[in-house]
Amino acid sequence: MNGERFNDTICENTPHRPKGWKEINWTVANEYVNRLQVRIVKATKAKNWNLVKRLQYLLTHSFYAKALAVKKVTQNKGKNTLGIDNQLWTTDKEKWKGINELQSRGYKALPTKRVLIPKKNGKKRPLSIPTIKDRAMQTLYLFALQPVEETTADEHSYGFRLNRGCKDACEQAFAALSLKGSAQWILEGDIKGCFDNISHEWMLKNITMDKRILAQFIQAGYVFQRQLFPTSKGAIQGGAISPTLANMVLDGLETHIWNNTNLGARGVVKTKNLHKVHMIRYADDFIVTGDSKEVLIKVQESIKEYWTGMRLGELLALSMNDIDFAEKTITIRKSYQRIKGRDVITEPKTERGKRVISMPDFLSEELQDYVGKIYGLQESDRIFQITKSYLEHEMERGIGLAGVKKIRLHDIRHSHASMLISQLHAEPLLVAQRLGHEKIQTTLDTYSHLYPDQSKNLANLLNQVHNEKGDDINAGDTQKSDDSVSS
Repeated sequence: MNGERFNDTICENTPHRPKGWKEINWTVANEYVNRLQVRIVKATKAKNWNLVKRLQYLLTHSFYAKALAVKKVTQNKGKNTLGIDNQLWTTDKEKWKGINELQSRGYKALPTKRVLIPKKNGKKRPLSIPTIKDRAMQTLYLFALQPVEETTADEHSYGFRLNRGCKDACEQAFAALSLKGSAQWILEGDIKGCFDNISHEWMLKNITMDKRILAQFIQAGYVFQRQLFPTSKGAIQGGAISPTLANMVLDGLETHIWNNTNLGARGVVKTKNLHKVHMIRYADDFIVTGDSKEVLIKVQESIKEYWTGMRLGELLALSMNDIDFAEKTITIRKSYQRIKGRDVITEPKTERGKRVISMPDFLSEELQDYVGKIYGLQESDRIFQITKSYLEHEMERGIGLAGVKKIRLHDIRHSHASMLISQLHAEPLLVAQRLGHEKIQTTLDTYSHLYPDQSKNLANLLNQVHNEKGDDINAGDTQKSDDSVSS
């Protein structure tokens, strides 16, 4: 490593190093950056993350990478777009000065300028425009991040990828659907508000790049109508590095769907595509093929689980550390998955997913009785040491023995919400908090059909208040009459 790193350094610090913008040999610059990117790919494949970080550092601090970053942002379509500082790099002198300004030490990103651009459906899309310096800095770190993303990306991801595009996605869709024995069902979807709702905490924990620089990119805030707004989540639409960040968040979804649809009875993932499931994704838009409607419904639930951490995964992740029997509460802060034969504990995808749920007395007593029967249970051990596939299998077996209509495990969650609304008349906000919905609108969209009856209750309450006030007025009139008679 040291020898190769020394050779790269020598290559940059030759006596023929350029002293001005026009003296830069772009062929040499591209070869130098490409060589480092190839080494990052090899280190990523070997999962040598320490080497990956050292190579990324070497690339982002190199003269040639900085020069290419400045060249890219001053020659693309957005080269004349102003940020909040109203500066552009148009002359050779300004571009040369820009190279020297790309320093990681003390770097602080400026807020982006928010503009609204019209969409085909009549709505407007928010676009955030960084300053020219911040665009160059993002491009520089993109050079170091793209080799990692391209190596670890989903096989059939085509949006904002090197040497891939819409036509490649169309070709893959044709290959998956054109044969006589191909799947006849398609699930079409997109991740709603993908760029706007990505967890900053997740990115800072899982994206392989300089954490301080990444925090500057995603937490800089934006200015709209002369007001500064903070950004607590999401990746700005308009940043050079944002599409790659979004792709890295979505990567793994294809494997997750495969594992859920090709799971054997013993919890082992089959290598054969049992249900003709193929996922083709372009950024946050995707289609999934399947041989039946039931399979795609399962895929749809699997995608929801992947994003929000449904109750089943949260239940299977519970340990004694998460339960307070004195306060009768359960703290939800992780989710359980079985991936490639390994137990994987993950954090909820949204901050709303982290919450504290109060238990009724009977549930607290039953749970306490259950854990008391488990021998040698440690504080950090999973209480329910089973898999989702086993639970689903046992549910199906129980339904068969009972001779009742098929029930999905996820239906129990809906039943709980229905009881809260229909029988306990719980407010939508409380239901959303208990279910871990990111937005109350999700609760209303899902369970709005349960709320119309509540309007009748509201009308009855208004009648009751009106009648009580009428009684009070009548009582007051009667008292006045009595007083007048007395006098």
